[in-house]
Amino acid sequence: MLFETSYKELDSLCELVIDNKLNEAKNRAEKMLEEHISHKTSNEKLLLHIFTSALIARVDRKSIITKNIYLQKFDIPQIVLFYEMTKAYPQVKSSHFIANQYIEHAINKMLIFTLFDIGIGKGKQIESLINTIGEKNINIKQINIIGLDPDIDNIRFTEELFDKLKSEVYFDLNYYPICNLLENFSARDYNFVKEIAGENLIINAAYSLHHISHPINDTDYRTDIFCKLKSLHPRLFTLIEPNSNHDIELLSRRARNCWNHFSTVFTLIDQASIEGEHKFLIKDKFFGREIRDIFGASDYLRSERHEDLGSWMFRLIRAGFKPYQFHDVSVQLPSYCDFKVGEGLVRLGYKSIPLIAIFAYH
Repeated sequence: MLFETSYKELDSLCELVIDNKLNEAKNRAEKMLEEHISHKTSNEKLLLHIFTSALIARVDRKSIITKNIYLQKFDIPQIVLFYEMTKAYPQVKSSHFIANQYIEHAINKMLIFTLFDIGIGKGKQIESLINTIGEKNINIKQINIIGLDPDIDNIRFTEELFDKLKSEVYFDLNYYPICNLLENFSARDYNFVKEIAGENLIINAAYSLHHISHPINDTDYRTDIFCKLKSLHPRLFTLIEPNSNHDIELLSRRARNCWNHFSTVFTLIDQASIEGEHKFLIKDKFFGREIRDIFGASDYLRSERHEDLGSWMFRLIRAGFKPYQFHDVSVQLPSYCDFKVGEGLVRLGYKSIPLIAIFAYH
């Protein structure tokens, strides 16, 4: 474990909270806060500062978060920081590139296909896919895109994006935006997707399904949603998720998993050839918000509920999905990163620790 000494301090705070010794926990946590943090603050001190500030908010009952952090109003929107984060986290950009390769292979002999993108964001991954189809002059006559996102600003942005792309491509491009959450989908919504999709449906979910809320200790809710997605009969389902279990209610275990994951991510970010202030922005703002939600938010309302790759694979298999057979996957990563290509699964990591998983199932 990285920064084990500081982690042990954090673990002792968690035990105080679990034992309901809240005043003692708060007093100790306040003494552990840094007076000032900047790009010069070490990863160890910055992580401990973020974790302890989250714990203080939790103890003070100021941790009630009523919605997904991508829907909250920040000085810099979380979706904007997401794309900034990719400049220092090469596995993220690579994961989109890999998922798109699976999609390209699946549509190879299709003249018409529908892409249901769950959590379309600003549409960057799908824009890249469309550009690649154009550059390779793939024999496509029509693409239907169903873009699901809970943020109306993202919906408006992608509407303008695809309107612009329509005039630049040689095939028909139709866009059907849906401003909603997948967990709020009704039978009517699923039927809407099915009617548009026809026989050639591709489903893509990049960094979105860990936001699916569910009752505490309910281990089946997300699997039930996977079953509903399977009922749409997709030719391919690409799923991209971080590899760490934060969907766990016991505070000490969640803190351990969270610390292990983000200490590795912060160390990885330091390898990027960008300014120190930019790295600090990504660590403190983007990942700091995630950590505060995972660790400091109300257990009933937190939105960042990551799972490890084994858990996602188990859900896919239980829902009746099978690995998609395509092995000629190209992985583009800096030399300091590592990866492993398996059956329907690509692991992207750092120092032999898998940080991101890309699943391709059907």
